[in-house]
Amino acid sequence: MATTSKKSLKAFVRVDGSGRDVAGSLQLLRKKPKVGKWREIQAYQCCDSFFFTTTTTSSTSTTSTTTTAPSDVRLKKSITLTGGKIGSLNEYAWEWNSTAIALGLSHYPTKGILAHEALENYPNAVMMAADGYMRVDYSKIV
Repeated sequence: MATTSKKSLKAFVRVDGSGRDVAGSLQLLRKKPKVGKWREIQAYQCCDSFFFTTTTTSSTSTTSTTTTAPSDVRLKKSITLTGGKIGSLNEYAWEWNSTAIALGLSHYPTKGILAHEALENYPNAVMMAADGYMRVDYSKIV
């Protein structure tokens, strides 16, 4: 597996008067927006990307397959916090944006985690695919 160097980014989610995240408000910015209430979340830009693969390992008694799911925030719109958890991460619901649909990803689930948040606590579960978008191996989180 290739090694990656990560550059820290700042990501902000707008917060309503009740302290809840506002759907679709995630922004990757250098500075906190000046208007409104925002919560900073940790995000990383992967600089030396490695590529999406499905690997199968076999022995005489078992076979295991690892498959990743697209989870890059740049492929999603109308992101909402569901209130659930996957591992220690927040669960979100979303719609695939036009880029995701053009990449043929619309058959994937529209509920799960954000790869950018997973990088902080589960960096080994996140990988960069050949298309330049992040994927998550959920088996390394749950």
